[in-house]
Amino acid sequence: TIATLAQRFPALQSRLGDAPAISSARGAGPMAQGATRRTGDRMVLVGDAAGFLDSIAGEGLSLAFSSALILGRHLPSILAHGATQESMQIYERAARRLFRSYWLVTTGLLFLARHRRARAATIHYFATHPAICEAITSRAMRLMVLAA
Repeated sequence: TIATLAQRFPALQSRLGDAPAISSARGAGPMAQGATRRTGDRMVLVGDAAGFLDSIAGEGLSLAFSSALILGRHLPSILAHGATQESMQIYERAARRLFRSYWLVTTGLLFLARHRRARAATIHYFATHPAICEAITSRAMRLMVLAA
């Protein structure tokens, strides 16, 4: 909130004084944005526009770059076939694989963020079994990279 930020940044607060807010907060969640399709005739969505869930996993730029790499790999063929939605199905399938890994990991993290008991139990388990935590984390990250 503004009050919390004002406490953390007193110099900024002294400059702002009692100036009123001129708009409401617009960057607050829930942030999930689903896309039923990532492609259309002569149109393609990449990165967050193609299906953003939440920034908790920190994958926004990675998804954008990976989406662009996938599109770039298939673009010559897509253009040669008129950039129709049908010709973009190869990108659609590859992007779906990429986003599936992201959605699985992020959905799991959001579940833990919202359920205190599950979060505490998971943290305790991983604290006592660090090799399992490392294996799961490595696997999840590898899935995201391999999908691209």
